[in-house]
Formats: sequence, C-alpha cells, structure tokens
Amino acid sequence: MQEGATMLGFNIITETKTGIVKDDPDSYESGKSTRPGGPTYTDDAVIIQSILEYSITFGTERHFKSQDICKGHLLSNCAYYTKLYSGDKDKTNIPNRVKYIEPRVRKLLEKLVALKLIKSNEQINDYQFTKLGRLLGLLISYKKNKGNVLELYGHILVFYDNMDHSYAKLCSIFFRKIYNTSIINQMIDSLVRLLDNADDDKERFINLIEMMTPILSKETWEILYDSFAELQKYESKYEILFYNFKLYLEKIHEAKSRNLKAFERSALLHN
Repeated sequence: MQEGATMLGFNIITETKTGIVKDDPDSYESGKSTRPGGPTYTDDAVIIQSILEYSITFGTERHFKSQDICKGHLLSNCAYYTKLYSGDKDKTNIPNRVKYIEPRVRKLLEKLVALKLIKSNEQINDYQFTKLGRLLGLLISYKKNKGNVLELYGHILVFYDNMDHSYAKLCSIFFRKIYNTSIINQMIDSLVRLLDNADDDKERFINLIEMMTPILSKETWEILYDSFAELQKYESKYEILFYNFKLYLEKIHEAKSRNLKAFERSALLHN
C-alpha cells in the first residue's frame, strides 16, 4: 500500500522500533529517549519529536523554511543527526549536511502539516508551528525532563483560550484553578499518556486534547464544580455546554434503548 493511502495519525510521533526491548538502556541506536529505560523510537519519530521541540523556543508566530530548521536546530539538537554526524562523518561541512538531510525533513514536515501541527505556505515554501504543535513539543520536553511545568502550563492556557467553544472555556478555567495543586502534574501526565497511546485516528486524538477530561477524584470534583460556577459568568457558553452534554447523554441512551419510540417521546417531552 502506498504511504498516501495509509491513515496518518499522531502515533508517528511516538512510534517505537520493533524487535527492540523498550527498557534496554544499551540499545540507543538513533532514537532512544534521553531518559534511561525510555522507549526506543523509530528514526522518523526521533526527528519529528525534535522538530516539535523546536517550537518551544521558536514559537508560533514566526515562519521558517525546511533548510533553516535543519541548520539551526536539527543538526545540533536532534539525537538522530548528532549521532549520524559523529566519527568519520564529523568532517562533513554544514551545507552538505543540510543538503543531505533536508529532503527527509521536508517530508516529515508535510506529515506534521497533515496532522495540523504545522501550517504550510506553499507559495513561499515556508512553515509555521500551530498552537497544538507547540503544545505537543512542550509535552515531549516535559516527558524527557519533567521540569518545564510553568511554560507548559502557560501554553495550555493559550491553547484553550484560543478556541472559542464552551468546553475549551471550561478547560481554561479548570487549569487555572488547579495550578497550585498536585492535580496539575496529574493532568499533564494524562496529556502525555494521550500522546503516548495515540493511534492513526488523528481526529479522535485532536478531540481528546481539545476536550480534555479532568481526572475524577474528590478534590477535582470540587474544583470542577467551582469551574462550572465560574463558567456561569459567560452565560451563552454555559448554556451551550450543558445543551451539548444533554445531546451527548441522549445519544448514549438512544444507542442503549430497546424501545426507540418511547425514548424519542421522552426526549421530546423534556426538550
């Protein structure tokens, strides 16, 4: 099957090599997590992760070309390429290195465009990170280093505030309320697990990120309740959110109902 005919999903970011024990600290070959015992990623996954990490410092406002990210970031920061240009290949000059790696990098950039992590301007052949792309870059860095909570938290707020639907507003309020609690790390770890377990259904993954489900515990229920109370200040969003909840629950019960006629009659009475 040709590549274009396969489903492209976020699993390409964390795809691991087959036949390699994931917790073997000595099997680094071009793509292991920087943490001992981490997964052994495919070469493409290592490069993709490094591309997304570039968004952390580069941001989402500026534009870049494929040659720029090769020269200014990947050759010196991507584990695959720093290993490739070691030993005898260390003598290869920078222009020749860029010329050699750029076609592969450009193909991976186009995959990230398809996943809505990067925007492409075909007329001038340049790229721009999306807010979702930078969010995943920060999650990848967090997973490796466990140290950039503040920057990640700040961008999570930017990510949800940038969307204009009611659930995003609830997420934004909820994350603001959990920042000074232990729940923030639990929620970030949940986002990391979403990325680690992503499959080839890209729309499902995007939906899970955009409508993140809070961890359910006594403490989070109290914060979630407060978040709903604050959402009431935005009357239209509050009403839309609960109307969508109602439609969602009706859809579930409709699927389970054996007496569809009675269910429809009941739904009409309550509308």
